[in-house]
Amino acid sequence: MDSQQRVYQNRKLQMVLFGPSPETLLLIEF
Repeated sequence: MDSQQRVYQNRKLQMVLFGPSPETLLLIEF
């Protein structure tokens, strides 16, 4: 569960840095 939260936070950071592109949105949903 800890690693899952880390991955989620990583994706959140990516979205903040690169903007909500369709690719990142798909990754977050997945």
